[in-house]
Amino acid sequence: MLEFVRRLSLNAKFLLFSGIVLILIFSVLASVIYSNQKDEFIEVADNRMYSQLEDLTTLLEIEYKYKQETIDKALRVATSSFYGRGELTEIRDKTSFTAINQLTAAKKLLEIPRWNIGEISLQNDLTLVDTLRKLTDSDISIYQKTSEGYMRIATTEKAPDGKPLLGYFLPASSPVVQAVERGQSFKGRFYNINDWYITAFEPIKLEGQIVGMIYTGVKEKDLGYLRKKFKEKKYFTTGYPFALTLKEGQYIIHPIIEGKFEGKTNLDEKVDIQTDTDNNDEFLDYVRKNKRGKYRFQTTEEDGKTWKQTYFTYYEPYDLVIGATIDETQLLDKSLADIRNTLIIGFVMASLVFVLGLGLIVNTMTKVIIKVKETLENIAEGKKTGKLRIESNDEVGQMAGSVNTLIDGFNNYANFAEEVGHGNLQAQFKALSKEDLLGNALLDMQTSLTVVADEEYRRSWVNNGITLFSELLRENNDDIQQLTYEIIANVVKYINANQGGIFILNDGQDKENAQLDMLACYAYDQRKMLKKQVAVGEGLLGQAFRESDTLNIKEIPKSYINITSGLGEATPNNILIVPLKTNTNTLGVLELASFTEFTDLQVDFVQRVSDSIAITIFSVKNNLKTKELLAESRELTQTMRLQGEQTRQNVEELQATQEEMNRNEKETKRMVVELQEKQNTLNALIDNTEDIILSLDKEYRIMTYNVAAKNWFAQENGVKLSYSNNLLTLLSEEQRGKFKVNFDRALRGERFVVEDIITKDPNTNIYYEYTFNPITDRHSTINGLSMFAHDISQRKHQELEIKAIYEQMGKQEEIINQNLEMLGIQQEDMEKNQVELQNQILAINNSPIIKIEINVDGTIESVNDAFKAIFQYEDVDVIDKNYKMLLPHQDAETPEYASLWKNLRTGQNAAGLFKRKNKFNEDIWLSVSYSPVFGAKGKVYKIIELSFDETLAELHKRTQARKIEDLTRENAHLKK
Repeated sequence: MLEFVRRLSLNAKFLLFSGIVLILIFSVLASVIYSNQKDEFIEVADNRMYSQLEDLTTLLEIEYKYKQETIDKALRVATSSFYGRGELTEIRDKTSFTAINQLTAAKKLLEIPRWNIGEISLQNDLTLVDTLRKLTDSDISIYQKTSEGYMRIATTEKAPDGKPLLGYFLPASSPVVQAVERGQSFKGRFYNINDWYITAFEPIKLEGQIVGMIYTGVKEKDLGYLRKKFKEKKYFTTGYPFALTLKEGQYIIHPIIEGKFEGKTNLDEKVDIQTDTDNNDEFLDYVRKNKRGKYRFQTTEEDGKTWKQTYFTYYEPYDLVIGATIDETQLLDKSLADIRNTLIIGFVMASLVFVLGLGLIVNTMTKVIIKVKETLENIAEGKKTGKLRIESNDEVGQMAGSVNTLIDGFNNYANFAEEVGHGNLQAQFKALSKEDLLGNALLDMQTSLTVVADEEYRRSWVNNGITLFSELLRENNDDIQQLTYEIIANVVKYINANQGGIFILNDGQDKENAQLDMLACYAYDQRKMLKKQVAVGEGLLGQAFRESDTLNIKEIPKSYINITSGLGEATPNNILIVPLKTNTNTLGVLELASFTEFTDLQVDFVQRVSDSIAITIFSVKNNLKTKELLAESRELTQTMRLQGEQTRQNVEELQATQEEMNRNEKETKRMVVELQEKQNTLNALIDNTEDIILSLDKEYRIMTYNVAAKNWFAQENGVKLSYSNNLLTLLSEEQRGKFKVNFDRALRGERFVVEDIITKDPNTNIYYEYTFNPITDRHSTINGLSMFAHDISQRKHQELEIKAIYEQMGKQEEIINQNLEMLGIQQEDMEKNQVELQNQILAINNSPIIKIEINVDGTIESVNDAFKAIFQYEDVDVIDKNYKMLLPHQDAETPEYASLWKNLRTGQNAAGLFKRKNKFNEDIWLSVSYSPVFGAKGKVYKIIELSFDETLAELHKRTQARKIEDLTRENAHLKK
């Protein structure tokens, strides 16, 4: 065969080879077309069938949600009606029950206290539960807590033999009992005796203690409505849907073998379950592994063996496999047969046209091709060769011309590649044409290498600068002057500017007159010691500070700034003013001047480092201010201590003086008593004191008075004292009222001291201390009273001065406390915000809003009761778990989900309608709002998710949409 091929001419070889290639290409193309069409038909069929299964599953979801809502409402109605019957009371009289463990069927005789609610005895009367069943349209049971567990004492539930399930109890190991014992409601699926139910349990409390529970429930698989909908469905000619329990293998819905188990039936010997899934056990094992997909199997029928496909999905809440079985020939065979016939006809016609046309062309091309071949062989070997001389203008002649052009171009390619290889990225080269792939590729390579080199330089320059300033800012953090000088000096040097300065807001001024102080200036490697102040809003500097925006000025106003060097002064060509900001606060500005224009790279670099500079300056200023406040606080505290010590000494001296005066007064009184018998001596003594001394009898008549009293009455009241005069008649009306009360007290035997104030003018007050004593004879009979009035104005004024000193000390102490309280204001604000946040959290936790707190790495930190009610998880199920557990698996790995978390970690809010999965892998649709929470350093440390349950609305919307799609397809099919 090979020898035969070698003997063939070039024309024959070309024809033979072309024919073989044509056959191969067409075969491959036909195979690809056939395969693609087959895959497309399969994909269309799969999508259609999966859509049908989703419709059926949606019906189950709606039915399940409806039953859950029915049970929730039934529980509320039952609980309200139960407590509305009257007060629950427990009677000492006991009744006996045969208690049956609902899980193990073990029996035990129990005695429990009787319960009455209102006038109804719950253990002996089923009237209440029957009434509640009519109200709620669900089974009702009342459980009483016993030593064995929670036992039914009244129920509408019946055993298979028709008897009420009285005495059946749930042991402590039951999850229902465990939830109720915690004081929580239990809602969810529950296997009750012989079937699954959708249930709700609520604790019953008596005097604050949990003593029982109320139960409401409906059968989970009450599928009358669904069975009707399933049987209405028909796919293609013979396809049909079915529903199969995964655990028991029972066909709940099937057009032929409904209610049978594991493919076994006695209904009719001719019925073969293998016509549905080939092998039911294999099918169930396949479903347990995959949960959703399609199962291909072969069946034996009257006309032979037939391949079929069963599309299925698993609905966990009902433990149901929803499937649809279709004859495979109805899906693919007819459509694929049409494609095969079309391809065969097309291949035959294309082969005839190809052979005839190719034979005419090949002969004329062979000779020229041989010359071109020889030339190309020389070029391939790197040999020099002459240009081809072919005068024809057809494609072969053009091919020869292209070869000639290729010969000229190869030398240029070699020279250019050699220059670039030696690192000369600026080497000149021109492509042969716009379509010159190799030439343009070489030019693109040159451009790419240039861009890469430039980008590497820019990246390295920026990174080195950031590293330089990070180290600089860490080293200088206790001297603001030195720090600002180091900053401006290094900025000027690093970006090759000519001059620069840092202006910082003066904190000691009011906002209206605030100014920016130049803390540091640098130019031409010299430290400038200039003093300059700029008002906020004044000039370009003040404008940049007020607007907190960068100014890049290339048209410099005259006399704005001059750069001084050894050659004189000159105006710069570019001024760059960058604000120094921390979050929303602007501390100052950075001004740079240069004879050359700043590049975008330099401007971007200065803006990037300005944030770090601002934060560092803010930190240093706060540290310095804190140190100053602490120093002032210590100095003021020391001063107050010294003043307090001096005041204490003054007070001790005054107390000693007062004690001395009191001792003198007591001595004086004692002397008056002793010298009463010696009138003359007494008069002499009392006249020599400045205190006012008077003695009166029981009729208020004057018995004794001294000179001081005489003079005082003469000056103050303008009257003259004389013995036996009634003193009350010599007093003014105001004085008479006050003194008579004191006289009467003394005449009743009371000894006491009172003080009084006499105001001469608004600026002068005279203080008197009055001492009143009864006068008795040797038989202790009261015959009169004595009054001593002592001017204590000096002492009072001293006390007032001391009080003023103490008040001044209090004010100074208040100032100190205010300074100390200023340091605690932030903490108090944080505590207030925390209280407000706690109140908000409490309000959210008591509402139907679902709340989830998530760490930035996706770990769930906490959830509220609304979350647990919707998702059916407890805290231990989700806390410290990744948030992805709540998402469908395909959604958790999408770029959209990764982008969402990237945005949340940078502080961006997000909201929308999202699909989630509950504990039982059911779809839940939520209207979600994500809110990042910022920490003290401005970084997001937590994400809070608030959401509402939109599942029913979304399922209803999707069901309606699918119905519209079905109607549209059916309408289109009818039109055909």
